[in-house]
Amino acid sequence: AVGVAKDRMREDRLRALRAIRFASRFGFEIERSTWEAMLVSAPHLARLSQERVKQEIEKTLEQVVQECGRYPLEAFEFVRQGLNHTVHQIHGEQKARTDGEIACHVSGQQLCWGLRNFAVQRYGLLAKTVLTHWNVQRTNDFGRIVFAMVDSRLMQKTDDDDPRDFDNVFDFPSAFDPPARPRTSAAPVFAL
Repeated sequence: AVGVAKDRMREDRLRALRAIRFASRFGFEIERSTWEAMLVSAPHLARLSQERVKQEIEKTLEQVVQECGRYPLEAFEFVRQGLNHTVHQIHGEQKARTDGEIACHVSGQQLCWGLRNFAVQRYGLLAKTVLTHWNVQRTNDFGRIVFAMVDSRLMQKTDDDDPRDFDNVFDFPSAFDPPARPRTSAAPVFAL
């Protein structure tokens, strides 16, 4: 940041997201004082217009999509929203809000199952079709999307997280098959 980083972030809290986008796009290293000011500024993003924040995140995601070249923007948005869904499913909404990022970590395997459940919840019987349309055909694809966002600083990881955590977590085709209908003999509802 030009001048005092915390002052620049206080003037416009959205600069924290822009800094991440520019650092990712141009390969800049974010200096320590700027990073610390960004961390202080991050909780204030919730007070900004959701539309402004959404536009900045979309710009950043569009850049990641271009660099990755394998999956459309919708797949990245889905994984981002699905991560939030998974964190809330595993840690609960209150803990996710109050305990910070470390307490809300999910493993690659947990995220794969969470994304599977989120897809079924959102798209129902069309979940596999939608994901296939986005070129997401196995759990490794979830990992590639996640680590593309990690590399662009849109997501964080721990030292133990590895792209291999997403390898073959479940059999993709059968995980999205609808449950079998119970076999019952047809009984008349009423008799004449």
